[in-house]
Amino acid sequence: MKNIFRFIAASASKAVALAGMGLFALALSGCTQSEIAPDTVPTHIVRFTADGPLTKTTMTITGSTVNFNWTEADIARLNVWEDGVAGTIDTENSKIDDGLLTLFASFPGEATGGQKTYTAILNGSVGDQTPRADSYDEGADILIAKPVVAQSTAEGILFQFRRPVAINKMTLCDLPAEQTLSTVTVSSDKPIAGTIEGDDWDSEKAGNSLTLNVNRAIPESGEVVLYYTSVPAEDATLSVDARVGTDSYYKKFGRTLTTTAGDVKGYSVGLNKRAHITLRENFNAINASTNKYGCQSNLSTDGNSDGLDYEWTPDGSVFVFKNGVRLGASGASGSISNSSILADIPAGTVLNVNVFAATWGTDNGDIKLSYNGQTTSQRPSQSIESPNDKVYSAGDFASATTFTVTKAEGVNAITLSTASGKRVIIDRLEVEIYCDESGQKPSASVTTGDASNIGQTVATLSGSYSAATSTATGTYFLWGTDRNSLTNTLEAVDNAGDFTGTLSGLTPNTIYYYKACATVKGTEIHALERDTFQGEIKSFQTVQAPSYSVNGWLELPAEVDKTAISGCTPSTLSDLIALTHFISDNDRNYTFLYDPEMYASYWVAYPLAKGHLSTGRKDSFDYDPDIPATKQTDVKHGGYGVEYASGNPYARGHQIPNADRNASATAQAQTYYATNMTPQIQNGFNGGIWSNLEDAVRGAVPSNESDSLYVVTGASFKTVGGSENITTIINSNDGKSLPVPNYYWKVVLKVKREGKTVTDAMAVGFWLPHEPLTEKSYTDYATSVDNIEEKTGFDFFKNLPSELQTSAETNANWEAFKGF
Repeated sequence: MKNIFRFIAASASKAVALAGMGLFALALSGCTQSEIAPDTVPTHIVRFTADGPLTKTTMTITGSTVNFNWTEADIARLNVWEDGVAGTIDTENSKIDDGLLTLFASFPGEATGGQKTYTAILNGSVGDQTPRADSYDEGADILIAKPVVAQSTAEGILFQFRRPVAINKMTLCDLPAEQTLSTVTVSSDKPIAGTIEGDDWDSEKAGNSLTLNVNRAIPESGEVVLYYTSVPAEDATLSVDARVGTDSYYKKFGRTLTTTAGDVKGYSVGLNKRAHITLRENFNAINASTNKYGCQSNLSTDGNSDGLDYEWTPDGSVFVFKNGVRLGASGASGSISNSSILADIPAGTVLNVNVFAATWGTDNGDIKLSYNGQTTSQRPSQSIESPNDKVYSAGDFASATTFTVTKAEGVNAITLSTASGKRVIIDRLEVEIYCDESGQKPSASVTTGDASNIGQTVATLSGSYSAATSTATGTYFLWGTDRNSLTNTLEAVDNAGDFTGTLSGLTPNTIYYYKACATVKGTEIHALERDTFQGEIKSFQTVQAPSYSVNGWLELPAEVDKTAISGCTPSTLSDLIALTHFISDNDRNYTFLYDPEMYASYWVAYPLAKGHLSTGRKDSFDYDPDIPATKQTDVKHGGYGVEYASGNPYARGHQIPNADRNASATAQAQTYYATNMTPQIQNGFNGGIWSNLEDAVRGAVPSNESDSLYVVTGASFKTVGGSENITTIINSNDGKSLPVPNYYWKVVLKVKREGKTVTDAMAVGFWLPHEPLTEKSYTDYATSVDNIEEKTGFDFFKNLPSELQTSAETNANWEAFKGF
């Protein structure tokens, strides 16, 4: 790692004594003007002397003793100041003799005898972290003096220096002899490398890792001693990664270390060889239609991977060629991302992401790798020609552009991109993982639990796993009605090894078989391996569904309770007519409750099955022949002929729609009777939301020809206890005054049967205000049958057994009803 330390020479304000490293003694003597060369600017010379070879940067090691010594090169590297004014070192006359440093420096002006502040710093150059057998990083050369106030004519000045970096002696053990140790990366949970500003660390520029470029042969002992400098830290946890060729040796240090400025801290690290696993995605030769470099519009999501099954999701300007993927285009950026490539890799794992790529022509585009909120850019070392008809070889992508990332908990996506207008070709991607060679293949013990909460159509399954090499990546049940063919899968919820799942939609009084399954991963070298383990097969039997006898048509409401509905209409209710129209002697069409004072039916009830539905419409508006015409309004000779306030006319609105009975001419004609009609706003209601609701009800009819829906459609003028105003219109055909309903509603029933008995039921309702609802959907008005009963005073589905009626009429979910 280059430029780990940057030093700025400046006056020191926080210097302290360097423990165990000795002192500089600097003697100051007055000098006459004649002792220096004539100059236009008066100067005075200060002589510094320092004995004691304890604080120099050249290091000698005898056993466990480390000595630091002066070198001739240090003369030019020592800087001194007088009241902040830098002195000039006389390199010709300054010397080191038998461990004694004699150094001359000149300062502007003459010695006045007044007090001066003197500071000094030994400023080492910044180089690579390249340890040698007899030395260490040059950052350790930095020595900063505590300021000293003295007379400028004093006989001597005593300086105390400190070393602002910590010095570390690291012994790496268990390395392969006679091979080359290339790099060593030291990482910590505390800052370990950074920048010195003045005499202190710049915390904003401190990092948590540094890499030493070693390139040293490993001796026969398998041990290598390295010295490196670091930020002083308390209770730092270290991990060490040593690279020998393509192999990695790794160890997380077992105890914390405290390092102090100027001190040498020694520790040993026993390293473990790590397994090397490579995940590979080849982008070349996938889905290419020609052998040339012709582009395609979409990236294949099939992949061509080794080690993991994952998909790429292209984004931006991405093109697939015979030889790879091109990111970017003229004036456009490009990116390609994968959301699961790192899913099976343990958090904390250091990964090398190798992108084998080349820039397109002279674009000189960078590859950007984004992971865990950070983006790193590098430029491929290769460039390829841009003509589209050229065929390239793997040799054009021989060198990798390498990014290093650390797997974060739960972050599995990486993205490759390039800048706008910068085209890059990617041939393949490799993710290198280093992990301990130790570890276990996937294993677990799975137990199938007993079923619980068993009903007619539901049951809860349970299972557990133990002695697993990892937390399960998936838990589920295999089930079915044949013990030897469990082909259905039920995903389960895992709670610390115990998992459950609920089956629904089962058949009553049926035996089901099931077994618990858990998929786990291995550890270390087997971390990417998965295996599924199964428990024993168990069984349960669903509850026998009760059966109910039905004594009448299911669509019929209960007998009219005039007291209950009296507040919902201005009618006297003295002449209500309940009738059923038949298609044939044994085939009912619909039943209705008609009020001749309102010229409207309060409800129309009918079964609806596949056999009732066909296509076509034949208008045949007429009086109901079973009721005197004087008690009806004329719909035969056209619409009501009255304009609505907004300019929209009222339509002759069917309660049982023509389309619900168009398979029979007789049944269809009966839907056009005046007793089935009410004034209904055409635009925004009859021709919109109400028509859509009628279509939806027809769409929910069971596919079995013998099954039916049971529908009741109604018109309401007021709600129970309500005080709504009722609009009246005059029918221009006969001059009769017609009240206009304020609400329209439907209630719909479905049942399940065994033979001729009903076993289960579900209903749903819709309550719509009678007004233009152009921006609304009928699903916005779904409600329960119970709710509509409260609003209207009617009791629906009287012939449904009370046990089923109670539960069926509470549902307000249209989707649940359709799926019943």
